[in-house]
Amino acid sequence: VYCATASQLKLQVDNPVTTGAAIEKYVSFPANAWTKIEYDLSALTDWNYKQVAFQPEHNTTFYFDDITVTYASTAVGSPKTSSQATIFASEGTINVTNAEGSKIEIYSMTGRCISSTDKASAEFTASVNAGIYMVIVDGISTKVIVK
Repeated sequence: VYCATASQLKLQVDNPVTTGAAIEKYVSFPANAWTKIEYDLSALTDWNYKQVAFQPEHNTTFYFDDITVTYASTAVGSPKTSSQATIFASEGTINVTNAEGSKIEIYSMTGRCISSTDKASAEFTASVNAGIYMVIVDGISTKVIVK
């Protein structure tokens, strides 16, 4: 995250589908510097939430880059990681290769699911408009810009 003003950024996970309280985590960062911020939600046992929001301490412009969501796996075996799958954009498409059998989801920056599959073939392609998208392969997300 980058901001011209030193600030705090709150991550709020709320609007539970089932009963449960909102989760709030705060991270502080300096002014005029790109800063890696992380929120540890490993203690969270219920993931039935509908909304994740970043709420700034100040009313100013914030810049975000390379948002990554990772999950600890308790599965037996060796699941695919984003380093095994290749994700790239070409004019009007998002392409995922080397992801056979993977769950692939593509989301717009507004959170709308654009495309998904539970068991991808060796090559997966989705036609999209120009914009920024989050591509999630087996729970590991990557930002993609399509021109």
